[in-house]
Amino acid sequence: MSSRREFLKTVVGGGMAFSVVQLPWLSACSHGGTTERQPLVLPSDFAGGMLIASVLPDVSSGLGTQPWTFGGRTPAPTIRVRKTDTFSAQLLNNLAEPTSIHWHGVLAPADMDGHPKDAVAAGASRTFTYQIQNRAGTYWYHPHPHTAVGKQVYLGMAGFFIVQDSEEQALGLPAGEFDVPLMIQDRRLMGGSPGYAVTPTDIPNGYLGDTITVNNVPNAYHEVATGLYRFRLLNGANARIFRLMFSDGRPLVVIATDGGLLDAPVSTDTLWLGPGERAEILVDFSKDPMGHSIMLQSMAFGMAGSGGGGGHTGHGGGATNTELPQGAAVDVIRFDVKRAASSAGRVPTKLAVLEKLDPSTATKTRTFELAMREGVTTGLHTINKLLFDLARVDEQLPAQAVEVWDFKSLDDGNIHPMHVHGMQFQVVSRSSGPLNANDLGWKDTVLVFPMETVRVVARVGTYPGLYLLHCHTLEHEDDGMMINMQIM
Repeated sequence: MSSRREFLKTVVGGGMAFSVVQLPWLSACSHGGTTERQPLVLPSDFAGGMLIASVLPDVSSGLGTQPWTFGGRTPAPTIRVRKTDTFSAQLLNNLAEPTSIHWHGVLAPADMDGHPKDAVAAGASRTFTYQIQNRAGTYWYHPHPHTAVGKQVYLGMAGFFIVQDSEEQALGLPAGEFDVPLMIQDRRLMGGSPGYAVTPTDIPNGYLGDTITVNNVPNAYHEVATGLYRFRLLNGANARIFRLMFSDGRPLVVIATDGGLLDAPVSTDTLWLGPGERAEILVDFSKDPMGHSIMLQSMAFGMAGSGGGGGHTGHGGGATNTELPQGAAVDVIRFDVKRAASSAGRVPTKLAVLEKLDPSTATKTRTFELAMREGVTTGLHTINKLLFDLARVDEQLPAQAVEVWDFKSLDDGNIHPMHVHGMQFQVVSRSSGPLNANDLGWKDTVLVFPMETVRVVARVGTYPGLYLLHCHTLEHEDDGMMINMQIM
């Protein structure tokens, strides 16, 4: 088929009843971010102790007055730890339904990972304690109760989890106000009170919005100085895929992906970022004149060659009503140069020591087929023809083994960001062409484009127990595109 840099057609299921969670958001933007922009809000740091899951009754946020939160704040607080630290936090669930915390990308013991079997009931609490094994990098945390992940993340329950180590700190990378976390999402704000109202279209397509938010701020801008910035990009959207590019064509200098720093910076014109993926970039504003503005955009992409076949009924444009279809061009955040920096900063030529796995040493090759079922309105999305079963173990993996995994898409109408818990991998190849800049280094989430096979080499985790492999389009995950993997 033709290149993965082209868009998916939609799959629309039949009619059925869905629950609606109403949330009084403030009225926001029109398509393309053409209304007045709002200042970026930076998350505060987690001070330790308790993370309360709750609905805030009256807060001032760019999105409305009743967000769902961790830690009583929006955006949720950023957790900062160092490698080898012992991290501890207590989750108190003040919601009216079960929730949990999954430490996305963090190598936590199985009983600390936030598996759906360990969901915390309404009114109950749970303490998470474990030693940090990860390299320095940008990770995140969000709920993982089965069938409710999409709703809880969409309504605001997500935050950054940043790991530091001595190797990273020796590089002199931008710090303090020059180290900026950016959680990119989309929401349905055009109607003024969207809540989370899943329609039959949203099951196959994922929950797509009409407004881009950054750190929960719609149509955000951020004032910068004439220096070097480190932007920690996180795609926290339920389903939207971003193909990022600057409005003036300047390069995105990638220094880290999901699992931390690369061995050297990689310069790219565009950067794919799927739900669950992270990338860190360096951006130099030292040559920009005072008062200059630059937009970080997501460029349009489509999928010529997907044709009209595939057997699925009711193909549409990827969204309904006011929602922007998958692959639409959108503005993400505007940067305004407003002041002089004390120093320009510099981009290092070398970064971290990066171990590279050798696929020829793999002890096993596994294939994970990603497909859509016919003739159903829910339970469409499968891995190896299976829908998620909480009690079933689907794969058994020897601890610390090196394995080759092939993610094979049999779906001509969806892009699937595949995420594994408790371990990491490195991307070896794509059947559709060269690797993307965000395929480099250690990964825990990878985009699999329609009818594409992506080969990765994985190192199985150290901790025994039950972990998950699933699509990080949250409506696909909630619909059953998830399997249990037992580390032995």
